[in-house]
Amino acid sequence: MILTADRIRLAAQPADKEAAIREAAQLLVESGAIDAAYADSMLRREGEADTFLGNGIAIPHGQRGDRGLIARTGIAVLQVPEGVRWNGEDVAHLVVAIAAQGDEHIAVLRRLTDVLGEEALAARLARTGDKQAILAALDPDAPLPAADAAPAQAPAAAPGETLTTEVHAPAAAGMHARPAKLLAQLAKGFDARITLTHGDRRADARSMIALLQLGAGPGAAMTLSAIGPEAALAVEKLRAAFADELGDRDEAPATPADAAPAAAADEPLEAGAIAGLPASPGIAIGVLHRFRSEAAGYAETAADPAGEKAALEAALEAARAELKTVSAEMAQRVGDKHAAIFAAHAEFLEDPELLAEAHRAIEGGASAPAAWDGAARSRATALAGIGDPLLAERATDLKDVARRVLRHLVGGSETVAPVPERAVIAAEDLTPSETANLDPARVVGLVTAAGGPTAHTAILARALGIPAVVAAGQGCWRWPMAPPWCWMATGAG
Repeated sequence: MILTADRIRLAAQPADKEAAIREAAQLLVESGAIDAAYADSMLRREGEADTFLGNGIAIPHGQRGDRGLIARTGIAVLQVPEGVRWNGEDVAHLVVAIAAQGDEHIAVLRRLTDVLGEEALAARLARTGDKQAILAALDPDAPLPAADAAPAQAPAAAPGETLTTEVHAPAAAGMHARPAKLLAQLAKGFDARITLTHGDRRADARSMIALLQLGAGPGAAMTLSAIGPEAALAVEKLRAAFADELGDRDEAPATPADAAPAAAADEPLEAGAIAGLPASPGIAIGVLHRFRSEAAGYAETAADPAGEKAALEAALEAARAELKTVSAEMAQRVGDKHAAIFAAHAEFLEDPELLAEAHRAIEGGASAPAAWDGAARSRATALAGIGDPLLAERATDLKDVARRVLRHLVGGSETVAPVPERAVIAAEDLTPSETANLDPARVVGLVTAAGGPTAHTAILARALGIPAVVAAGQGCWRWPMAPPWCWMATGAG
C-alpha cells in the first residue's frame, strides 16, 4: 500500500507552506519511503511548478533527478483544517505529498481528480477526524464517498432501462481533443443521459473536459451507457461514430519516430547553450525577445449574482464569436486541420460541468471573473495532474480559452506586444492563441521553458514555419548571460 493510516496526520497546524511540505514529507521519512533530503527536493520543485490542484488540495512532489532519494513509492496526507497559504490566494487544506519511483501513484492521482469535482466532499475531508474517511476517498478500488455537505444534483431518473455497449477510443491517439469534441457535440443532440466509462473513471459524454480526463489511450476499451427516451438511438449513432474513429481515422498512429528525441544528457554543450526538445525544424539567428503573458486583475466577490451570470454569458458569447474569427483566419493561413484547434477551444465554452462550477461559485458570492477563473484553473490542474503528457498539453488549451473569456470580463487586448525584427521569442510557455498571433515575417524562432513537441503550440509553430525548441527548462526563460543576438537550431520533422 502506498497510502496507509500511519501516513495521514489530522488537524495539523503548519506555520506556512514550507512547514507543511516538510511535515508531510516527514511522514514518508518515518515510514521508510524516502530519505530526509527529499523534502528539500519537494521545495525546489515548488519553484518550478504550482502543485495546488484546487478545492484546497495540493500535491507537493520532488524533482525527477532526485528519485534516488526514494526507497519506495509512497504518499502521505497532511490535513490542515484551518488551511495554509499555498500560492497567491490559494489555501491548501489537504497536502498530499508524493514520492514516486514509477507510476504506482497514478491511480491515487486520478482519484484525487474525482475528489476535485466534489467540492463538498473535499471540504468534508479537510475537517474529518477519521483517517479512514481520507483513506476511502483516495483508494482507487473503493466507491467515492458521498458528499454530505451539499444536496446531490443528479438529473431526474429517465424512463426505460440503461443501454450499454463496448466501444474503443480512436486507434491513432486515443481520446484526445478532436474526438472528445465531436463526441460531446453528438451527445448533446440526444434526449438521453450518456456516459462513457474507462476503468474506474466515468465521464458525462456532453463534457469535453470530463472525456479528456478519462485518460483513454489509443484503442482503449470503454463502456458507453445511455438512459432516456432516445437512449437506443443514441447508442446506435454513437457506436457508429466510434466505429468511424470519431473523425480520427485519417490520423496516422504515433510511432517512436514521431516523438522528438530528448537531448543526450552526456552530450557536451557549448558555453551559454541550452538544450530542449525539437518541436519545429529549422535554424534561426535573431534578436532575443522575452515574451510575458499579461495577467488580469479582478475583484474576488460581487453582490449581484444575476448580473455576474449575465456578464459571464456575454463574455462567453464574445469569446465564441472571436474563436470563429480566429479559426477562419487560421484556415486561410495554415489550413483547416490546424484551424480545428480553435474549433475545439470553442467546445470548452459549452462544457456543462465547467459552466455549472462557475455558476455555483457566483451563487456563493464570487464575481464572474473569479468564478470563471477558479473553475477553469481547477479543471485544467486536474487534467495536468493525471500524469498523461498529452492531457497536460490539453490543460494548456483550457487555460488559453479561460484567459480569452477573462479578457472579455475584465478588459485587455489579445494583440501580442510588438517584437523586434528577426526576433527569437523566449517564453515560459506560449498558448495556442499567442502562437497564432505571431508574425512569421518578424519572428524567426521560438524557445519555451515548458511545453512539448505534440502540444498545439508546437503544431502551430510547424504550420507557420517558425523553428521551435520546447521543454528547454527555466534557463531559456531567464537566460541571464544571453547576448542581444542568439541562434537556435532544431531537427524535428
